Amino acid sequence: MNNLTLEALNLSVFTPMGVLLIGALLILCLDLIQKDLSVNFYTMITTIFLLVDLVAVLSSNSGDEAFFGLLKVDGVSIIAQSIVIVGALLFILLSIIPKKFNEFRFAEYFSLFLFSVVGFQFMVSSTNLILILLGLEIASLCIYILIAIHNTHKSIEAAIKFFTLGAISSSFFLLGIFVMYLLTSSIDLVEITARIQTSNHTLIILSLCCFLVSIGFKLSLVPFHRWVADVYDGSSEIMAGYISIVPKIAGIVIAYRIFTPFLEMNIEWLYNILYFIIVSSMLLSNIMAMVQNDVKRMLGYSSIGHSAFILAAILITNEQTLHSIFLYWSMFMFTNMGIFTVLWVSRNKLKKWHKYHDQPHIKFSGLIYSNPFLAIVFSVFMFSLAGIPPFALFWGKFYLIGTVVNSGEIYLALTMAVSGIMAVFYSLRLIVYILLKEPVELDGQIYITNVSWYNKFVMAMSAIVVFFSMSIIGGLLGYFYEILK
Repeated sequence: MNNLTLEALNLSVFTPMGVLLIGALLILCLDLIQKDLSVNFYTMITTIFLLVDLVAVLSSNSGDEAFFGLLKVDGVSIIAQSIVIVGALLFILLSIIPKKFNEFRFAEYFSLFLFSVVGFQFMVSSTNLILILLGLEIASLCIYILIAIHNTHKSIEAAIKFFTLGAISSSFFLLGIFVMYLLTSSIDLVEITARIQTSNHTLIILSLCCFLVSIGFKLSLVPFHRWVADVYDGSSEIMAGYISIVPKIAGIVIAYRIFTPFLEMNIEWLYNILYFIIVSSMLLSNIMAMVQNDVKRMLGYSSIGHSAFILAAILITNEQTLHSIFLYWSMFMFTNMGIFTVLWVSRNKLKKWHKYHDQPHIKFSGLIYSNPFLAIVFSVFMFSLAGIPPFALFWGKFYLIGTVVNSGEIYLALTMAVSGIMAVFYSLRLIVYILLKEPVELDGQIYITNVSWYNKFVMAMSAIVVFFSMSIIGGLLGYFYEILK
């Protein structure tokens, strides 16, 4: 007990999470003191704390530990936290909009948003399974509420579905922890892999299968994907975009931390199961995306394919694995952020174009005539999603497939290429509506989107990053190599 000092706890490692916790509590206190503060005020407060959090993360020293090893700072943690924070920043700024929306009336929306980011930061900054689960539950509970606070029948239905399946997922994760502790008397992944004597033990198989089911739900991999389209469709465009990027990079990092040590032990059955799930997810999700008539539902299925695409790198387990994962997801983040920004500014509750969906393809017919700026940036983002050069995701796919080919996994690389070709089909289909079809007239008026100057700025900057991504990839890879070595 004499060793339990503040120096031993090393609270400086906790600084990034602590910053956001203070910000979230400050927002709640301000709401108690002064009601009806503006949306822009809360957005700026949230943005400031996220920026401070990002600086704190980038200033962290790799190799530091806190709370006797519960929190660890390594290259994976720093980059993953940075992606989480940047993704959160991009989406929270979309709340600056002239229109009034239900969720922004509540200060709790911004507080819960910060709490969710804290949860993801805990997830990616630990090898302790209990702390990973704790971070997962903090983030998940916040997201359920953030979806439901949109206060429509579809959003409440989406939140209930997400909550139910999230509870099942967490139960499997907890069971996996229990079985692994029963076998190794440890809940730390580093100690667990050091104590494993045989990979064919029944408890090892049971535990890894539980983790696989849990992570499969979180990343919406086939066959655990049925909730995705409904949750995307029922969520606001901001939350749909947020859950397509931020939770998934955290889930990918956890999959990497859990499965990579066992794959390096050459556990054939684990490799075969992962291979089957990844290939099935890439192909089936893209097939389902091709037949969707609503853009949000299409993007939901597309996100499954992208998650599976990036998980293919985990099967390789070489020094390029992490570089390809983080490069791909960085490119995907700006592409998806741009797409959901366009959907957000073109949102309309009247459902003029479809009885059930807010964002059907036909809604964007002839957008080049009614709003040329929006049509051009939307097309740039969709070209990137299709993986067409020189747009951002092409370079992510090129590097990732190259990594797979260099490892000798030719059939996996061919499957990834086929998956990319399928993505071209449904991406170009929407571009045809935007650029080549005639506008649809409703009640004598052609649909014209009212976009604020701030939204135009965000979309323009995202489009510039996506279009000129080739000029920043070298610097990104250099940074990744430096911090991950």
